[in-house]
Amino acid sequence: MRCWIVILAVVMGRLAHAQNPAPSPSAPPAPQPPVILKPHEAVRRGNELLKHSDPKSALDQYEEAARSLPEAREISFDEGLAQHALGNQEQARISFEKSMLDPPDSLSDDALYSLGAIDHSEALAPNAEPKQKLGKLESAMEKYQEVLSHRPEHAAARDANQKAATYWRQIKQQMEQQKQQQQSQDKDQNKDDKQDNNQDQKQADNQKQDQKQDQQSKQQQQDNQSQPQQSDQSQNADQQQKDQQQQSAQVKKDEKKDQKESQETQAQKSDEKQPEDQKPSADQTAMITREQAERQLREMMQAMQDRNKLHREDAIAPPAPAKSKDW
Repeated sequence: MRCWIVILAVVMGRLAHAQNPAPSPSAPPAPQPPVILKPHEAVRRGNELLKHSDPKSALDQYEEAARSLPEAREISFDEGLAQHALGNQEQARISFEKSMLDPPDSLSDDALYSLGAIDHSEALAPNAEPKQKLGKLESAMEKYQEVLSHRPEHAAARDANQKAATYWRQIKQQMEQQKQQQQSQDKDQNKDDKQDNNQDQKQADNQKQDQKQDQQSKQQQQDNQSQPQQSDQSQNADQQQKDQQQQSAQVKKDEKKDQKESQETQAQKSDEKQPEDQKPSADQTAMITREQAERQLREMMQAMQDRNKLHREDAIAPPAPAKSKDW
């Protein structure tokens, strides 16, 4: 009986194999239809992917859920988290703002906190300017404080607000220090510039003084060179004047002597030739003698002036040019 049962099983197996033949190993596998998840399942799967640091795949799941539920604020909020993780801050802002509601609820507060977190992260960028950092931190703190005004128990907003305030004070202090350093550097630079200007002015004054001294020295040399000539001329003039005075005195002396002798001679001749009543009077004799003396004095002075003039012309006259030579 048992044998028949085994045979029957073998026969049944062969019949089944004949009805369902095995696929050829060379035939490609049939394409599987896409698995379409329900919106809530897609959101849960996206959250799991986001927790495991796969924001791109998570964003794909959120976008799939949003196609079925485009008005769902929660899906927009989750899309903002994925965009923020990918570094797409502007897209993240749009998604967070889309999930907010007026008047705000807990989801709106979380979205507002997330917007503050975006500003906070941009303030921490290493290439941000100090003024830009202060602006981003102030914007983030405003959002954190608004969240705390709605929900004082929001621990994340309270902690982030404290950190932003601390970093804001550090940036402010650094800017004050940089400002003081810049003022000190500007002051030192102005001092150095002033010293350089003073030094340049001093050098210019020294150059002017040297030039003045050089001019004075040259003028002194010229004066020294011309002084002997002037001295010689002055001496010659003094000597000429002295000679003229001596000659004039000698002429007067000779005239007096000649006049006396002439008077004596004429007196003798008159005494000898003329009678007493025809002799000239003393006044007439004195007048004739004085006229002769003045005429002789004028003639002698004119002769001396002619000699001096001739002497000066000889001294002033330029030398004659050299004569040409035959080679």
